[in-house]
Amino acid sequence: MVAYRFEDGRGGDCPARHLAGFSGLLQIDGYAGYRALTDPNRDGGPVTLAACWAHLRRRFYELHAAGLSETASWTVERMATLWAVEQEVRGRDPDTRRSARQRAAVPVVAELFERWEAELRRIPGKGKLAEGCCHVNSSS
Repeated sequence: MVAYRFEDGRGGDCPARHLAGFSGLLQIDGYAGYRALTDPNRDGGPVTLAACWAHLRRRFYELHAAGLSETASWTVERMATLWAVEQEVRGRDPDTRRSARQRAAVPVVAELFERWEAELRRIPGKGKLAEGCCHVNSSS
């Protein structure tokens, strides 16, 4: 389901109010206001947050387009394979989508996380590449 609610502010109380009683998976854009929903003591239980791959890709794409990072370029190329999997399964039944994602996307995601973790051990923590690599864990 997709739903849109508009508020005058961006406080964490807004998503908490709109999602009262909801438990499950919530795809997010990285906004910190959603973190309160993961509280294990929350009424209805915690929500599992799933980061948006398009928002994450943008962080790497900017570095790639500027020619500033081999890892960013590699990331954009690997993410293209994830988009290709989604294109292939669009409109298919849930079991077919799940099977294709397990077969083709899971290994790519594992590669991405492995590379990002290796980069974080190697590079300064304040650069744009580090921000992209860190955003992976901070928004999910």
